[in-house]
This record gives sequence, C-alpha cells and structure tokens, in this order.
Amino acid sequence: MLINTDGLAIFGPGSEWLWTMLQFIALGTTFVAIYRQLRTQQMEIREHTKLLRSQAHFIALALSQRAREVLITTEGFASVMNVAYSTPEA
Repeated sequence: MLINTDGLAIFGPGSEWLWTMLQFIALGTTFVAIYRQLRTQQMEIREHTKLLRSQAHFIALALSQRAREVLITTEGFASVMNVAYSTPEA
C-alpha cells in the first residue's frame, strides 16, 4: 500500500491539515496569477511607450518640415504650399 489511509479525515476533526494545504495552494496560485498579470501589463506599457515616442518623433519631424516652409523666399510658392497643406484632398 503506497498511501496509508487509516485515520484519514477529510471533513470534521483532524482534517485541518488538508484545508491548510489547500489554502496554501490557492494562495500560491493567486500570487503566480498576479505576477503574470503585472508582467503582461509591464510589457504592454513598454510597447505603448515605444509607439508614443515614435509618433512624437514623427510629429516633431513634420513640424520641422513645416518650419522649413517659412524659409521659402518666393511669396507665391509659399502660399501654394500653405494651401496644399491645408487642403490635401484638393
């Protein structure tokens, strides 16, 4: 016989060991689940931060390109460029 079941109590007096063990298993499972959730959120935050930084970089480049238009010396060409940027569908 591998497991001695003599005097084994699942309910009632003497079963405290079983319920204590089950509580520790449930607590350990909860800690593992919380840890995995926090790791997942950390990875998502990193990805969103990368995306926001790339969008901010693109906007900074676009604004820089817009600032270069001011350097155009021909007034007529500058006004055509401004109209083109304000109405791209035209």
